[in-house]
Amino acid sequence: MAKPAPGHAYDISGLNVVFGISSIFLFATTIWMIWADYSREWKGYQRQFSQMERETTGRQIQEADAAVNQRELQRIEGELATAEQELEAKQAEIAQREDELEALEDQWTLADIRERSLKSVYDSKKFFFEESEHEGTVAPFGKHVTAEEFEALDNEFFAARDERIAIEFDRDAVQRTIRDAQARVGELNGERDSLIQSATLLRRKASAIAQNLPNTFRNLPMVDFIDPSIEVQQVLVTNVTDDLNFAVVPRIDRCKTCHLGIDNPDYADAEQPFRTHPNLDLYVSGESVHPRDSFGCTSCHEGRGRSIDFVGVNHSPQNDEQEHEWVEKYGWKEDHHWDRPMYQNGMAEAGCQKCHGDQVLLPGAERFNLGRQLYEAAGCWGCHNTVGFEDRRNVGPKLEHLVAKTTPEWAARWLKNPKSFKQSTYMPRFWDLENNLDADIGARNQTEVAAIVAYVFDKAKPLDYGVVPDGNDERGRELVENVGCLGCHITDESNLAEVDWYRTRGASLAGVGSKVNREFLYNWVKDPKHYWEETFMPDLRLTDGEAADVTAYLMTLRNETFEQIPVPQIDNAALDEIALEFLRAGLPIAQAKERLGSMSAEEKTLYSGEGLIRRFGCFGCHEIEGFEDAQKIGVDLSTWGSKMVTRLDFGYIDIPHTRQEWLENKINHPRSFDRGKVKGAPEKLRMGYFGFTEDEVQAIATRVLGQTRTALPREARKNLSANEAIGEKARVLIHEYNCRGCHLVDGFGGGIYETEVMTEDVGFRPPNLNMQGARTQAGWLFDFLQDPSEVRFWLKVRMPTFHFDDEQLNTIVSGFMAMDETHPFSISAAAPVDAATLRIGSELLDRLRCEQCHLAAAAGTMSASQLAPSFRLTGERLREEWLVDWMKDPQTITPGTQMPQFWPVNDAGDRITPLPDILEGDPEAQMRAVAAYLMRYAE
Repeated sequence: MAKPAPGHAYDISGLNVVFGISSIFLFATTIWMIWADYSREWKGYQRQFSQMERETTGRQIQEADAAVNQRELQRIEGELATAEQELEAKQAEIAQREDELEALEDQWTLADIRERSLKSVYDSKKFFFEESEHEGTVAPFGKHVTAEEFEALDNEFFAARDERIAIEFDRDAVQRTIRDAQARVGELNGERDSLIQSATLLRRKASAIAQNLPNTFRNLPMVDFIDPSIEVQQVLVTNVTDDLNFAVVPRIDRCKTCHLGIDNPDYADAEQPFRTHPNLDLYVSGESVHPRDSFGCTSCHEGRGRSIDFVGVNHSPQNDEQEHEWVEKYGWKEDHHWDRPMYQNGMAEAGCQKCHGDQVLLPGAERFNLGRQLYEAAGCWGCHNTVGFEDRRNVGPKLEHLVAKTTPEWAARWLKNPKSFKQSTYMPRFWDLENNLDADIGARNQTEVAAIVAYVFDKAKPLDYGVVPDGNDERGRELVENVGCLGCHITDESNLAEVDWYRTRGASLAGVGSKVNREFLYNWVKDPKHYWEETFMPDLRLTDGEAADVTAYLMTLRNETFEQIPVPQIDNAALDEIALEFLRAGLPIAQAKERLGSMSAEEKTLYSGEGLIRRFGCFGCHEIEGFEDAQKIGVDLSTWGSKMVTRLDFGYIDIPHTRQEWLENKINHPRSFDRGKVKGAPEKLRMGYFGFTEDEVQAIATRVLGQTRTALPREARKNLSANEAIGEKARVLIHEYNCRGCHLVDGFGGGIYETEVMTEDVGFRPPNLNMQGARTQAGWLFDFLQDPSEVRFWLKVRMPTFHFDDEQLNTIVSGFMAMDETHPFSISAAAPVDAATLRIGSELLDRLRCEQCHLAAAAGTMSASQLAPSFRLTGERLREEWLVDWMKDPQTITPGTQMPQFWPVNDAGDRITPLPDILEGDPEAQMRAVAAYLMRYAE
């Protein structure tokens, strides 16, 4: 090592080397830091989008130019050139006038100053003059003003004002002369600017985003802090916070930093991340009900909103192929340190649950709606506690009187594989699945099925049915197809994928003759509640003969293939094995074997059946004697969507380690996570196989993923108004009783419309219940729901009797009123009407030939779609204001109606009348006269 030079503590040449190297290193790292910042991923996206914006704007300019009416533009420009020439010829005169105007402006300024100066003196002198003249007051010393002094000042002030006004008059005259000379040019310039306005605005935009020196300089490193166009774009999500390391911080979303075209419809076909968000009327745009500036993105999509790189925001790949692509392209990896990874593409509607959990159906959220419907119909909440489903009746029928309905043989075949009898059933299959294949333990599976059936039938109580009359199956088929059975049931499963969902709410009737006996079926269609008090099946008020005919027809619907399936039988060795398993749960092995040896075959069967029912959770869907207080067997799903991925057992299944993939695999292959595991029967997974389609699996997964611990504050959620809350209570009953199987409500339903009878003539369809609350009177609707009566005399379909109690009736009636913001106690015909108005209403009815369609006598003379309800019920059934609205625009209220619009609106926006000679041709007065007469039609 070199010695330091005299007078130095260190070797200077060595320090120079160290300093030089460190300087070079510092310079290199500074350059690297600047470059790393300049080349950040999101900045590259913004540069790319800027180029797309320039290209798009250029194309839009061309389209705007092409859209200009060139003939009109040439006319305007020709006239403008002529006008400019004429104006040029007048320039000398205009210049002279402008000089005059400038001189007058100077004169006016001097006159205004003089007037203001005199005004201040005048106001002061006027005050003291009034003081001097007023009796009993004395002006201050030196302030006394005589009448002569005030008169002289008054004359001087108003003379100055007159001078200023005269100058103003002359100035305005000169200005008008100049404006008149320039008016035509200005008018034509305005017309031209209006014609090319779109192109002009686009050219301004193109100039602002042009790739020029100023725009390039503002985004260069080291100066991009001044006024960059490339910058992080973020929104503060209203009223929503995040819990970060026990600190509550406002939620910030920076998604638009990369997703720059998210709210611009011009980029609907662009590649990600620039593609437009679908359905801008509902999401993201400022005019939607979910504007981005208030809701952000992570409210629906989840993910880490504060991050601005692809990996950091927690994108979730759609499949293995996309995952591999992301790993190579972005270095993507699973982030186990963020509780809310982004939902996979197509699953964002899971976020609807946070704000809309108390709403039955959401327009525009098809997957969310389907997930809710399937979750309910399949009885997921029967095994899994779920908030919102606590007080519901069992989804499956009560088994108390099963022996009066069917046979043990049918029940055993059904239990072994429900879909072998009915493809549309939501009853899951528990046997011959991946962890209990018949090929491996067929005798045990057969024995378990037989034991459960034996237990249920042992507990079942018979019902004493009388003699059932014979019926005609052809008449029965006609009744089933016409009276409304097909609103909730199907009789043929050959085209199940095309059947409206609401028509599968009731059990499929395909093969029902192989399932039930005719005594049960006859009494069921007559009075469903005799068998199950909580059934939603209504009473169609069938006569004995009609019930016998329907029974005769339904008994012809058999599933002969199913009838040939061998009935599961008990294997004694398997039965001993099963019974011993349950005995060993509470007894030592020796005592368990001793107890088993003392049991008869029947005792072992019933004991095993009871244990198996408890193991598989049959009581979650069915009311079974002895299981009234049994606990649900599945995990609580109320907050499953917040479950950490690290707490999920993926076993030996090769799937991406995400919540969604695990959940979808669990729904579609419920026993697959036992693959490769060494388990005894009591330890094996028990969830049944439902046979859902791929879309249904995703819909249910959407529902479950939306059930999270994330508790948005009240201000951030959808808070129902008083009317909305009342309406939702009614929608719950409408949903439970499947009113949408026959009717359209809120745009959903009308399943029966697709049946053959309804497609042949739409007039046979049950009515659209749009504006039902505004249409009908509350008292009439209450009575009608309690005891339905004939309204549309030509319909074959019957409004059933649901046997609602008063609370349910009031809920439905007040709900319909609330949906249309109608007061249930308003009186429709309270105001008196003079006889002349009623006579005019009658005349209008005659001249418009309204009773041609609104008479019962018209039935059979025209198609059903042309018939309409009789006027005799109008006064007690309908509301007068609704009648006027109906006459104004029937199609808006009931699309497709045959009701003519007698008082349409013309192109000018004016309502016109076909009868100008009545009531001076006033359409509003005519409609009100008709409404007043109809409300008193039956008097």
